[in-house]
Amino acid sequence: MNLKRVLLLTLVVVIIVSVIVVAAVFKDFAGSSANDSQTLAPSGTPVGRAMVAYNPGLSGQAKDAAMAMGEQLRVQGYEVTVAGVSSEAVVNLTNCEVVIVGGPMYGGKCSSSIESHLRSFEPKNEMRLGVFTTMGNVNFDQSSLDSLEDHVNSLVGSDPYIVKTDVRLILTVGVDEDCNEMVLDLTTTN
Repeated sequence: MNLKRVLLLTLVVVIIVSVIVVAAVFKDFAGSSANDSQTLAPSGTPVGRAMVAYNPGLSGQAKDAAMAMGEQLRVQGYEVTVAGVSSEAVVNLTNCEVVIVGGPMYGGKCSSSIESHLRSFEPKNEMRLGVFTTMGNVNFDQSSLDSLEDHVNSLVGSDPYIVKTDVRLILTVGVDEDCNEMVLDLTTTN
C-alpha cells in the first residue's frame, strides 16, 4: 500500500512540475522579467555603439551568450549595452551600429519576448543585426536554422537600414566560439 502511495505522489509531483515548466515556456516568464542592463566601456575611445538584448530563457544560457558577445564587442572597441529584452535600455538604439538580439527557441521560433522586440524594431540609422537562439540539443538539423531565419525575416522584413543580418543557433557545445564568430561576422565590413 505504501509503494502505491509513493508512486502516486511521485506521479502527481511530476505532472505539477511539468505543467509549471510548460507554463513558464509559453508565458515567457523569463523574457518578461529580463529587465536588467549594463554598459561595457572599451579601454580606449569607442569605435561605435552596440546593443545586445537577450531573453535569458529558463537555463540562463542566452544571457551567458549575450554577455560573451558583449565582451567581445567591448574588446573590439565598442561601447556596449547588454540588456534584458524587457528593460528600458533596449528601446534606445540611437547610434548603434551593431544590434544583437537573442534567446531560447521554442518550436522553431524565437521566444515571444524576442519576437515582440523584433516586431517593434525600428532602426534609425544603418546597422547590422544579429539574431541568435540558444539550443541545448547538439543534434539539430538544418531545418531548425532555416525555420529561425524565415521567422526572423518575417519579423524584420527588408528594412533599408539593416545592412547586414546574421542569424545563428548557439549550441551548448562551443558557446564561446559561436558567439565570437557571430560578433566577428557582424563587425567585419564587406
